[in-house]
Amino acid sequence: MVVGLHVKTHPLEHIDASQRVLSSEHSELGLRLVILSFLTDLFSFLAVEGQD
Repeated sequence: MVVGLHVKTHPLEHIDASQRVLSSEHSELGLRLVILSFLTDLFSFLAVEGQD
């Protein structure tokens, strides 16, 4: 499956594709929580780096 190979090489596109494929609200909420927690960690890291 070409999409499967494409997914392995582009994790961010895999998240976007999963969000489109998973139609249930529970799955979408789970993905949003994962993305939100990732962004929170990223901003926390940037904030600490900026203080140095």
